Amino acid sequence: MTAPLLSVRNLEVGFATSAGHTPVVHGVSFDLEAGKTLALVGGSGSGKSVIAMSLMQLLDARTSKVSGQAWLGGRDLLALSERQMQAVRGNEIGMIFQEPMTSLNPVLTVGYQLSEALRRHRGLSSREALEEAGRLLEKVRIPAARSRLSEYPHRLSGGMRQRVMIAMAMACRPRLLIADEPTTALDVTVQSQILDLMRILQEEEGTTILFITHDMGVVAEVADRTLVLHRGRVIEEGDTAHLFNAAKAPYTLGLLAAVPRLGSMRGIEQPMRFPEIDAQTGAALAPAPRSDTARHGEKPVLAVRGLTKRFDLQSGLLRRVTARVHAVENVDLTLQRGETLALVGESGCGKSTLGRSLMQLQSITSGEVEISGITLGKRNSKEVKRHIQMVFQDPFASLNPRIRVGDSIAAPLIDNRLASPSAAWERARELLHLVGLDRDMVERYPHEFSGGQRQRICIARALMLEPQIIVADEAVSALDVTVKTQVLNLMLELQERLGLSYLFISHDMAVVERVSHRVAVMYLGQIVESGPRSAIFENPTHPYTKRLLAAVPVPDPARRHAARTLSNHTIKSPIFPVNHVRPQPSYRQIGPHHVVQDWNESDWL
Repeated sequence: MTAPLLSVRNLEVGFATSAGHTPVVHGVSFDLEAGKTLALVGGSGSGKSVIAMSLMQLLDARTSKVSGQAWLGGRDLLALSERQMQAVRGNEIGMIFQEPMTSLNPVLTVGYQLSEALRRHRGLSSREALEEAGRLLEKVRIPAARSRLSEYPHRLSGGMRQRVMIAMAMACRPRLLIADEPTTALDVTVQSQILDLMRILQEEEGTTILFITHDMGVVAEVADRTLVLHRGRVIEEGDTAHLFNAAKAPYTLGLLAAVPRLGSMRGIEQPMRFPEIDAQTGAALAPAPRSDTARHGEKPVLAVRGLTKRFDLQSGLLRRVTARVHAVENVDLTLQRGETLALVGESGCGKSTLGRSLMQLQSITSGEVEISGITLGKRNSKEVKRHIQMVFQDPFASLNPRIRVGDSIAAPLIDNRLASPSAAWERARELLHLVGLDRDMVERYPHEFSGGQRQRICIARALMLEPQIIVADEAVSALDVTVKTQVLNLMLELQERLGLSYLFISHDMAVVERVSHRVAVMYLGQIVESGPRSAIFENPTHPYTKRLLAAVPVPDPARRHAARTLSNHTIKSPIFPVNHVRPQPSYRQIGPHHVVQDWNESDWL
C-alpha cells in the first residue's frame, strides 16, 4: 500500500474567547491518497472550512490555537514557518474558495492575477506568464480565453469567475487541491460544468483533491472517500459508495435522508415536507403530512401581463444610451391563493429582476401587475406592498447589524403607522414564536443568530403586514442541507396555516420539485416553458428545461463514472441595441396548462 500524499493526525483547533480557547475541531485524523478525492462533509459549524484553513495556515495565530500534525510529502505543514508556507501556498497546495468575487482582486485584471503565481513560483517572465495564463484559461474551457486576460472580475459571470479561480489554483500544478464549497452558490448547469472540469483536470494532471461541501449529491459525483463531520468530530468515514449504501451513524443517515432527490415526487400531486434531522441524535425525522392549500378557480392573487424591464447602458462623455439590457421581456404569469409558483433558470435569466419589479424595488418598463385585485401604480404603492413581501437570499445582509431583531421585525408596522411601537413589538414576539424562535429573542442582534435562525427572522418580518404573497428569492440556496430543510418545512407549514402564496425563485431543481405546485422556466428574460410541477419534471419539452434537469447532481455514487458531455454553453447576452425589437414568442400547448415556447433547433445543438 502506497503512503498517502496527505496525512492528518489529531488536528485540534480552538478560537480565543473571554474564557480561553474554545475548541471547534476535536482530534480529526485522516489520510488522502495521491490522485484521489476525499470529501469533508457536514453542516455549517461542523469544522470543515476550519480544517482547510488550518492546513494552509490561514487562521490568525492571535485568535486561534492549532495543534496536531499534517504531513505532506514528508513535511509537517503545521510546523512550517510563514516564509516556508508562502512557498507551499499556490505551489504545492492550491485552494479554491467558495465565493470567487471576494477571492479575486476587483482592481486587477484576470491576466495579472493569474500571472502573479506563475512569476513567483515558476520564475516566468511577465510575457511568459501571460502566455501561460492564456493557456490556463483555455484549459478550464473559458470561451475566447485570451481575450479575457484583460478583463476585470466583475465583467465575468459567476461560473467564469470560478473557472478563473480553478485556473489560478492549478497554475503551478499543485500536488494537492483544496476546494472549499466551490459550487455552492452556482446554478446547476454551471455547477455541473465545474465538477466535470475538476474531474477532467484531475485525470490529466493526477491532482489530489480535498473537497469540502455540505451537498451529498456533489459528494456522490466527485469523492472516492468521504469523511462526515459533526460539531468538529469525525462521525463516520469510508468509501463513498459504501457510505451511501450502508451508513451507520444516525447523523450520516440524516444527511442522506435530507437530500432532495430529483424524481422522488413522481406520482405525487401535492408539495411535501422534507425529513428533518434531530438536533440531539442526528437521526432523520419523518415529515408530517400536509394538506393542499392551493385554491384554483378563484381570482388569482397575482396577475402579471406583458411585464418588461430594460436597463439603459450609457457610454461616452455625454453618457448617451447606446444599448439596453433586456432583463425581463413580455412575461405573463398568475399565482393562486395558497399556491407555490417556482421560477427557475440560470443566473442572468431575469428571475430576480422579475421578483424585484413586483416588489417595486425597481420600476417596470412596461406591462401590468395586479396584486390582490389592485393594479400596481405609483399612487397606491404602500397599499399594494401590504399584500406582497420578499425574503432575500442573504439573511445577514437583509438585517441591520446595529439594531435589535425586534426593531427590524416591527419596522413595517411602525413605518406604515399601523400600530404603536409597543404593539408592534408584541406582534414581533408573536411572529418569532410562529417561526419557531423564542419570543425573548427580540432583544438580540443579528450576529447572535445562526444563518438558519436569521432567515427565520426575515420570514417573520415578511409576515408582519399579513401579506398574501411572499417572493422568496433564492431564500435557501446559501443554507446547508439540514438548515435548508428546516426553513423550507417552515415555509410549507406557514403556507398551510396562513394560506400564503409563494413566488419561489430558485435554481435548485430538486428543491423546486418538492415544494412547488407549478413551475415557470426562464431563459433570457422570457418564459420558455411553464406548467404543473409534474408536467415539467416528468415531461420536459424545451431544450433548456431538459438541460437544467440533466445538470442536477444525483446522490448516487454508482453514476459517478458515467460518461457525461461537458457543455460550454452559456446563457446568451441580454444586451441589445437601443432600437432593437425582440420578436414576439409563440407558444404551443403540450398538455393541460402545460405550454412551451417554440424554438429554433440550431440554437440548442
